[in-house]
Amino acid sequence: MHQASKASLLLLLIVLSLSSLSSCGTHPGSSTLHITDKLRASGTPVSGKPQTSFVPPTGHYESPAGGLGVTYFGSDNGNVYALQANNGNLLWHYDTGNPVYVVALVNGSVYATSGANGDGMYALDASGGTVLWQRPIDSRIFGSVIVNGVVYLNTNDSGRDGQGGSVYALRASDGSVLWHQVMDVGMPEPLTVLDGIIYTRAADSRGPHLGDYISAWRASDGHFLWKYTITERAVGEPAEINGVVYVVAGEGTVYALRADTGVLLWRFTDYSGVSATMSPVVVNGVVYVGTDAGIIYALQDTDGKLLWHYDLPASFDNTLSLYGSPVIVNDVLYVAVNSGTVYALRAHDGSLLWSRNTLRSAFGPLIVTDGTVQVSTQENNIYALRGSSGALLWQHSIGSFETWEVQSPPRVLVNGVLYVGTTDGVVTALRASDGAQLWRFTIKERAELTEPVLSASVHFDSSVTYEHALRSITDLGLQIFALCARANTSWRPVGNEDSYPSMLVESTPLAPPGWLNRLKAIPGVQSVQEESGVVFCPRLVLAPPGTTAFLPRGQVGTYISVTFGSSVKSYETALAAVSNLGFRLGNPCYEQAKGAKSAWSPMGQEDMFTHTHTLILATTSMNSTHWNDQLRAVAEVTQVETTFDVKC
Repeated sequence: MHQASKASLLLLLIVLSLSSLSSCGTHPGSSTLHITDKLRASGTPVSGKPQTSFVPPTGHYESPAGGLGVTYFGSDNGNVYALQANNGNLLWHYDTGNPVYVVALVNGSVYATSGANGDGMYALDASGGTVLWQRPIDSRIFGSVIVNGVVYLNTNDSGRDGQGGSVYALRASDGSVLWHQVMDVGMPEPLTVLDGIIYTRAADSRGPHLGDYISAWRASDGHFLWKYTITERAVGEPAEINGVVYVVAGEGTVYALRADTGVLLWRFTDYSGVSATMSPVVVNGVVYVGTDAGIIYALQDTDGKLLWHYDLPASFDNTLSLYGSPVIVNDVLYVAVNSGTVYALRAHDGSLLWSRNTLRSAFGPLIVTDGTVQVSTQENNIYALRGSSGALLWQHSIGSFETWEVQSPPRVLVNGVLYVGTTDGVVTALRASDGAQLWRFTIKERAELTEPVLSASVHFDSSVTYEHALRSITDLGLQIFALCARANTSWRPVGNEDSYPSMLVESTPLAPPGWLNRLKAIPGVQSVQEESGVVFCPRLVLAPPGTTAFLPRGQVGTYISVTFGSSVKSYETALAAVSNLGFRLGNPCYEQAKGAKSAWSPMGQEDMFTHTHTLILATTSMNSTHWNDQLRAVAEVTQVETTFDVKC
């Protein structure tokens, strides 16, 4: 009888404590909430700040193409623009509704890729911007080219389970599908169409080795011709001439293959392990390639014999990363390197003609025309050098572009005018002869929603104990977590003691709107860093069979009542123990409330713990697959319940 009365009192205290956690139904007639181990939290984590619209100042892209008297630009604001070449006046624009990339201007039509997932091909009338045709594709388009009235493109997915990417051939006049082939490889690179053959290269991690496949398809009907396996990553695009296709691999090997059969003719590997960085260039029977150590090689195209090599002087970081393939005009090879220097070598023997240092990192590709070499640099300048001597003809400062991210502003030279797009959303037209600015066109960029903040790194003053910091965080409805933890990987405790006074916290369904500002206002918090950006985690290794893994997201949300022995006097001690195992505080009444939630109040369970030594928890993806056994093994845990009734 005494034991029954004690149990009734304990249940009453739990119910009263839960009612104090939430006002989701304390009036007479409120229903009983039956919580079982199959019930999952219906709420979603609350954003740390409300989403607001803003126009980003940088990070935009433009894709140019030029024609007679008109230049065309695609933009990430979804529009294709047609601008008068001589003054920049807007002739027309067409809004695709999604970021759009102009591929080419061919026979009076502007071809572009767009779509919610980059999975649509457009053809627009170049004179007025009307849509000639639109073709949805099964997945994101990686590369597209227009050759002899046919649009060739490839995707990263065939749309069929278990298969790789696709190659499409569309009739350029109406977008009809001429043929469609599925590749047996994973992530592809942009395709190349040379002399009636389509070449694709793709990494395939599903095979017995990590490398690339070079595949060849007949352009007329999509008939598969051959596939050649490379045990390295291919670099750039292949080159083909006289029935031979040349491919450069990242470890410094040049392959010469028969274009019709894929049979290896010769291979050059005298790179001493130095990585290649450029597409091959074949001119007058010579194959030119370069390495990231600043070495230019010239090989005989018939047998791969080394004709000459030139070691460019070491730069400030001792690695001259060549950007873009060399350009060869009138027996002169021009190349720009990462140190900011442009070199001119005699193409037939590799002797140095001249070099010019721009003092800042140079980014390609070079544009060589009418005896002028144009190069863009990290300092947002366009330089024009005299092709015969390297003398500076002119330089012009343009708007910003992210050199290390984008590598180069998009540029196109048409009829003596250089059109440049920059990441601040501005298109600039420069006269190629003297660098004079003809006009600037500012693209009206589309407002974007701010990213919701669902996690943060918080740094406390050293005077604040870890236990007190954890209590403050959980009172806000937040929980600590381990960075890069994923389901099916080996589980580890997620407590942040080792990194304290810094802690990683994330939102839960218990967090209030604007929790980020509340977090910053906690006494003892020195700084809060939003963690919404991309996080690069080490390669995840699956937990070996029979070991403990992190709990899959589809299995989270089980509510648990856990009771501690009377010797556990401190709420903070109990909270630290369960948080270290990946549990968060749970409030079933608040989380499962129908309609509008009641006014938010701190979610700490200090009062309930003081009266009952009990906590109500919920499982998360920070728990292990053996969370029940781990919880029961915690010192002084006397009872664990996953099926219990709570009256809200």
